[in-house]
Amino acid sequence: MKYDFDTRIDRRGTHSYKLDLMPKDLPEGTLPLWVADMEFACAPQILDAIRERLDHPILGYTLYGDPEYKKTVCGWFARRHGWTIDPDRLCYAPGVVPAIIAILHMLTSPGDGIVLQPPVFATFKEKIESNGRVAAQNPLQCENGNYTMELADLDDKMSRPENKILLICNPHNPVGRVWTKEELAAAAAICRKYDKWVLCDEVHADITRLGADYTPILTAAPDYADRLFVFTSASKAFNIASLMQANIVCPKEQVQPFRQWMADHFAIDGIVPLAREATAAAYTKGAEWLDACRAYLDGNIAYVEGFLREHLPEAVIAPCEGTYLMWVNFGAYFESDTEQERRLQQEARLYFEEGTVFGTGGSGWERINIACPRSMLEEAMQRLLSVCISK
Repeated sequence: MKYDFDTRIDRRGTHSYKLDLMPKDLPEGTLPLWVADMEFACAPQILDAIRERLDHPILGYTLYGDPEYKKTVCGWFARRHGWTIDPDRLCYAPGVVPAIIAILHMLTSPGDGIVLQPPVFATFKEKIESNGRVAAQNPLQCENGNYTMELADLDDKMSRPENKILLICNPHNPVGRVWTKEELAAAAAICRKYDKWVLCDEVHADITRLGADYTPILTAAPDYADRLFVFTSASKAFNIASLMQANIVCPKEQVQPFRQWMADHFAIDGIVPLAREATAAAYTKGAEWLDACRAYLDGNIAYVEGFLREHLPEAVIAPCEGTYLMWVNFGAYFESDTEQERRLQQEARLYFEEGTVFGTGGSGWERINIACPRSMLEEAMQRLLSVCISK
């Protein structure tokens, strides 16, 4: 293999969120398979681009919307996903979540409802509520680990005047669905029916299984482009989340209001220079590395699925169509969620993301970050087996 995904890299001393924010009462040697960043070295093309930029001794303010950068971002999505983005609609933010917060304030008032589809990325609900809005629930339907949208309930939720926005996650974190063109079009049609905004987090867009691809919501519902915001980033696919760069495709009439809001409230009107160079390198030179990484992730997923089916057949595995986050229900092996977390953490020395933090429908589930060397997963599965069979 041209790229090394097998070597374990010691992240101690790097102020790693994944390591340093684990609970302090966890046993020594607990495996951190939770936060959504990878245990792989960045693509060498990205590191080379950062080093080259550092050869210039000045790291001053960087131009907000230079045409070359816009061309690079748009070119990537055109080549990889057949999505033609109007560069004049491209805006920037230091991450998807700050961009969502800005749009909530732009388009809604305190007390307004934002419709979520749980179980879903917990930060969505946290930030909606901490900014004075209401997180309305349109729970996904689950049958034997297979998730679908509940469109009748979505219609009901979007018909209510207090609910202003639908926030979609595609590919979905944590259940791993890559929504089809038909599913996205149906959800957008409901929002169109009631003239509601749609925000679509597509940050995991580039991490689907080899041979598969995601459908950008703007290609599924092009006639609703004036009410759609789409959030993209190289952060997940290329493991550069700490550089805090997101690229947002806005409705044309919202480009200037969004940029103005970010400037007025966050004092942001530029791009961090190293984030710019890293993203540009990812999108112009990183395709080969990404495909090798996806192949390795596919192997990791196949390994975990095979192990669980052989040794823990009562575990329910949601098909992981996208992301590097497996969603598995171990409820059959434990008396309660509390016991499940205690035994996984204190006895097995495994730190997954417990399903209940993702909201409705999370009981019994665990989100497992499989973007790590295979040997780490092999060790994790043996530890998992030790607590499940000794129930």
